Amino acid sequence: NFTKQFIDTLPHDKMLLLNQRSISDYNALDLQVQAIKQIADHHPEIAQRILFIIWQGNNFDKIIYNRLTKFIQDNSLGSIIKIVLHPYLPESDVAYIIKRMDIIVNLVYHDQLSKSIIETMYFQKQGLLSDIEPYRIFNDKYQTQFNLVKLNINSIAEEIIRLFYLWEKGEKDEDLLNKRKVVVEEYFDLSTNADKFDKLINKLYSEYVRKM
Repeated sequence: NFTKQFIDTLPHDKMLLLNQRSISDYNALDLQVQAIKQIADHHPEIAQRILFIIWQGNNFDKIIYNRLTKFIQDNSLGSIIKIVLHPYLPESDVAYIIKRMDIIVNLVYHDQLSKSIIETMYFQKQGLLSDIEPYRIFNDKYQTQFNLVKLNINSIAEEIIRLFYLWEKGEKDEDLLNKRKVVVEEYFDLSTNADKFDKLINKLYSEYVRKM
């Protein structure tokens, strides 16, 4: 099946970054691929050991897809950046794919509170998150200590390099990763805390709107 075939193609000697936030205009994909190019230009030894995966997602913008594809081809980045077009996948398959990744990317221009961030925390993965108001509120409220990143090429490239060196050394803050998982289990488990989840999301969003 698709998921098994995809997993089987993934290298074991590279840091795997997954952006599963759809190929759409709210996802800062142009900045992300330019950041990867900057790493390839100035740190080719790092670029050779990362694979940046862009997931088609549910909201697929063909114009953005064509632009990204051309940029990747024009700059010979095909071995570093991979755009994955995929069929509908059940939640269990998505979870299996996330477990295989090292970094989950949420570099977006705007958001409320994405399921992708909850998955990042639950599966105890490193997160690459943009420095936007909803994420600041979330970080502060639950003390999740995500290193939020400014949406510019240099900042994104620098954070990927920082995460690479942590990955290369095998360094993980297990206590922090576990703390994030506990937050999900306590507040964001939809099967057991649906009402609490709904109230918290609405509260966080209300706080965000008031600060706009």
